[in-house]
Amino acid sequence: MSLFDDAVADIKQEYVNLGHNLGWRFLCVSKSTLNASTKIALITANPGGDRISENHPADSCEEGSAYLDEQWGDALPGQNKLQKQVQTLFRCLAENAVREKGSGEALLKRSLIAYFIPFRSRTLDKLPHLDDSRKFAERLWTKLFQ
Repeated sequence: MSLFDDAVADIKQEYVNLGHNLGWRFLCVSKSTLNASTKIALITANPGGDRISENHPADSCEEGSAYLDEQWGDALPGQNKLQKQVQTLFRCLAENAVREKGSGEALLKRSLIAYFIPFRSRTLDKLPHLDDSRKFAERLWTKLFQ
């Protein structure tokens, strides 16, 4: 099994163990970004919302990026306020900090973008079993970044 597959198996097991029920999400981009040569990582707190979106994959987004291609709430795909903020961040990184050829969208797709705690909640402070979920996330990401 790959590092990615191991992580997904661990997430699924801990989701059940802790009794979460709003779904989980790991990577917001392709699983190919989970490797030592990826230069940029954006790890956010946890997936928000109060329901499992049927058309949003839980493990990874192999068809693009959740911040570019998915419909969040009532906004058009890629047009949610948070999606636009992350797109702007990566456009600025591409133009000023990384100074690579290509767009911010291309840089976003090449970067590791994931959730620190993969379990969904309306807000982080409302996440059931927050302390245990955080401890799991620390173990998961320590293993991944080694």
